[in-house]
Amino acid sequence: MIQEVDADIRIDSGVRPQTVFMSIDTVYHYFTDTFMATFDTSDFYATHQATHLYAGPGQTPGCNVLSNSNGSVNGYINCGISGFMVDQP
Repeated sequence: MIQEVDADIRIDSGVRPQTVFMSIDTVYHYFTDTFMATFDTSDFYATHQATHLYAGPGQTPGCNVLSNSNGSVNGYINCGISGFMVDQP
């Protein structure tokens, strides 16, 4: 069970994150991002949110960011999740 999602996003200055989400197979969970600062040519955003998400055996959660840009964008997302394992029958 995933109980918390944290993300650090760096993106070209002026480009805005449209959506920050975690995908588990074909199910999407959306999170709010907050602008933190501009440094050199990059803007930095963060998210920190308590949640209750479940990933089944063999499912790997993935963190994703979509932006408002129609072209290529330089940047990254560092994503951390925390929680605990749940025994299944």
